[in-house]
Amino acid sequence: MSSASHVGANTPDKFGRYAIATIRGVSLGSTGNAVANLAVLGGGLSNSGSTATSGMAIVKQISIRNPSANVSTTTISIGRSSDGANLWANNQSLSTLTAVNTYQDLTLSATANTTCLNGNVSSVLYVNVNSNAVANATCDIYVFGEVVNP
Repeated sequence: MSSASHVGANTPDKFGRYAIATIRGVSLGSTGNAVANLAVLGGGLSNSGSTATSGMAIVKQISIRNPSANVSTTTISIGRSSDGANLWANNQSLSTLTAVNTYQDLTLSATANTTCLNGNVSSVLYVNVNSNAVANATCDIYVFGEVVNP
């Protein structure tokens, strides 16, 4: 019989899909680049600036959920740099986020579908609100992926 503590002793790289970044209450109240930062594994993906020994993650899913208001016309993107570039989820409308308890999975970019997020390059993903901001609106963002150690 297995022990319940056996699973607790494992690290994220021992599991498949894992919540690698989470942020709640992201403001969708104004447009701009890097309105919020998603620290991958709490920012613990880098190792002394070395590409060869830093951790990596394969991003599999980005979910937006629980808007505080109807934000169905708001468009966002999520990228690896704070300038609105290096996108992991291209600009897209939050069309299904019409009320509390709704969610939407963003379509990942070609880059996200073929490239590991390397901690040496960036251990943060940035949220960009591109158009149709809704005053006082917030949402929660979850990034799921697989942790890959070198």
